Amino acid sequence: MKTTIEPTKNTLYLIYDGNCILCRNSAQAIQIKKSVGELELINARESNSLVKDALDKGYDLNEGIVVYYNGKYFYGSDAVNFLALLGSDSDLFNKINTFIFKHKLMSQLFYPIFKLARNIILSLRKIPSLPMPTQKKLIQKIFDEQTQKTIPNILRERYLNRPYSKDTLLLKGEMNITISKIFSLLSPLFRLTGALVPYPAQKIPASVELTSNNNSEKILMHRTFYYPGQPSYHFRSQVIHIKDNLVIELMRFGFASKLIYSFDNNKISMDYGGYAVRIGKILIPIPLKYLIGEFYAYEEATSDDQFNMLVKLTHPLFGKIFQYDGCFKIVKSNE
Repeated sequence: MKTTIEPTKNTLYLIYDGNCILCRNSAQAIQIKKSVGELELINARESNSLVKDALDKGYDLNEGIVVYYNGKYFYGSDAVNFLALLGSDSDLFNKINTFIFKHKLMSQLFYPIFKLARNIILSLRKIPSLPMPTQKKLIQKIFDEQTQKTIPNILRERYLNRPYSKDTLLLKGEMNITISKIFSLLSPLFRLTGALVPYPAQKIPASVELTSNNNSEKILMHRTFYYPGQPSYHFRSQVIHIKDNLVIELMRFGFASKLIYSFDNNKISMDYGGYAVRIGKILIPIPLKYLIGEFYAYEEATSDDQFNMLVKLTHPLFGKIFQYDGCFKIVKSNE
């Protein structure tokens, strides 16, 4: 039976994993200043309206705690930072907690260690991860309902994968790949991070498989380029919706490209949003624009069952240094 909670003003609600000894003991030891109000602990493994609301908003309770206070949510490292700012220094534990986590940078550095310890404890005790509710399709997460109505069916199907599911999608088509001499010089960097394709080609067969995982927010994108007379080239990345129309494509070593989505005239565009390194849930911007350039991509419906796509990389000094484009069809989906 689900417990319904009507949040009250000046009550701080802390949602944590009650099956994790470390999480439970830490939550029970935390004290907040009397001037702040009351602290109420909520076990994320129990049926509760606030837990449901947090999950519906996309907070993965396997990846971080959630704090709800006066209409606002705080998650992961932001949650422990917020708790420290409101914390009491009544005993040694709370003094240490406040000292470590009251600075945002320290929270970002230490919280992944806390999360790793939780995962090890659950693994050793053979406790399963917290179940995640049915998620919206990627297209629904990126675009509002009004925009979705105008997007062609072929592009809506292209983005049918949901996080925390078993959704799969297979695309097949032909690709053209153009690279410049400047890109050739940068090729070792891209190959190190597992990004893009280092060999030029014209009209080579290609496939793209998108696979969701029941236990992850990440959608695996596996591209295969079938070069004639040589081994196929594989390019793997992970697609993660961050918020609104912001998505990241994650590659090796946590290297990420930020994609800002928009839709107009049968075309979904992905504009340059910068580069970053992702550590846990934290995105740390890295200034690579003048080293590798800015990217732009789009996917455009050309018929009821086919779309064109393009990805290009433009350097601020040398112009376009890389492009691949092609035409694809959906050949298999399992939603």
